[in-house]
Amino acid sequence: MAQVFDGTLGAAFLGHYMTAILFGITSMQTWVYFKEKNTDPIWLRSMVLVLWFLDGVHTTLLTSAVYYDLSHFGDLLAIFKVYWSIPVMIIVTGVSNTIVRGIFAYRLWKLSNGGILVPAVIGVLSLYHTGKEIVEPSSTSLSSGFWFRRFTL
Repeated sequence: MAQVFDGTLGAAFLGHYMTAILFGITSMQTWVYFKEKNTDPIWLRSMVLVLWFLDGVHTTLLTSAVYYDLSHFGDLLAIFKVYWSIPVMIIVTGVSNTIVRGIFAYRLWKLSNGGILVPAVIGVLSLYHTGKEIVEPSSTSLSSGFWFRRFTL
């Protein structure tokens, strides 16, 4: 039975392990960013803090999902249910990605001396992608598909 889950739960655990390492690196970068005296606007500095917080929430939600899967090891019915933190994690990731793309569009706008075409395209596509990431987890998890039959608390 252990060989059946080795490729899935083992990969999930290793992915969680790497996420925790990367969150540590992100925390160090955030600390250095705020320790340095920089001339970034206050809204940009606050967005960096929000991104760091969302990264911590993402790591916490992933820890919760991996713990659920490992604590229900061997229970096939529990493994096939979507744990509540997975759709929430997808939404948090979508919000975080939108903020990152918005900052990227802002930087492109500054570098292009006020050129609006490329940042506007990035902004519109980012908003579309965010809407898709928010709608898809809720609609998929509520569908009658085999993998997403119901949430568990």
